[in-house]
Amino acid sequence: MAQTDRLIIDFSELDWTGPGAARISHEGAMPAEIVASLLMRVIRSGAQRAVDGAPLEPVSFNLDTTAPASSKGVTCFDCEIDRRTRTLVFAHGSAHLEERTLMTATAVYRIAGQGSQG
Repeated sequence: MAQTDRLIIDFSELDWTGPGAARISHEGAMPAEIVASLLMRVIRSGAQRAVDGAPLEPVSFNLDTTAPASSKGVTCFDCEIDRRTRTLVFAHGSAHLEERTLMTATAVYRIAGQGSQG
């Protein structure tokens, strides 16, 4: 049987610095999977605010890794809402370690109960 790594992400470690913005301190390298999960959490939080807390269903995610989080420091995350329609929320965000962009992401969410599933 193949051994698998266990990935545990504690979202409570995020320090929310404002609407659509958070940061986390880390003592060493942070795997891209953790950066991606934290970034998507920040983006989802921004999308939730855009719909006043209505339930959201994920439609699409796109992640681009541009640099590894290979050292200790404070990684900052931000999110912006690009557009909201009656049924969808379009958002994007990024993760930065000091001046380096680590990752960018886009997300589309369906506002639950709005529109059809196709």
